[in-house]
Amino acid sequence: MSLYPLHKFIVSSVLVLFVCTCGASAKTTIESLRVKKAITGWQEQKDSYQYFSPQKLFEIINGGAPQYIQQGLVDGIHQQLTSDSGKIIEIFAEDFATPQHAMAMAMVKKEDLGAGSPVLPLDSATVSFAVPAIGATTVVCLANHYYVEMVFSGFTNQDKLLAEARKFIAFYNTVGKK
Repeated sequence: MSLYPLHKFIVSSVLVLFVCTCGASAKTTIESLRVKKAITGWQEQKDSYQYFSPQKLFEIINGGAPQYIQQGLVDGIHQQLTSDSGKIIEIFAEDFATPQHAMAMAMVKKEDLGAGSPVLPLDSATVSFAVPAIGATTVVCLANHYYVEMVFSGFTNQDKLLAEARKFIAFYNTVGKK
């Protein structure tokens, strides 16, 4: 009796387990950046959460996907949150595999957003900045190899917006260090 079929079965089973574990691990890691009820006063809008791969990003954003892919996007999540007072935050939290790739994406975004707009540094301990525009303010922060882009709308007071942004930056910096 040959052990070859048994050996082949064991190797195949281990390979399938390895592939399944790796796929789940990447998704689980990025999903840890999902803001559920971690920040007081904000709730995820029903059915707004999406996990995406680089290819799926084309379906979520219009026109900007190539720059994310060129900088090394691995995967990401998208969600929208609403506050008790009706303010909205749209969040893209993305894994770029290395802090260098995440930083490169932040610099590309800073250049795109900052043309003709003031760029406000938010936290001296981390790379984070805000770019106000009419109707919304985009906030970018880095947490290790994660790049997080948040669009805040419905705020009439910039100081309150920046205070809320700092809460999200603290959340991402805590989660990103794990």
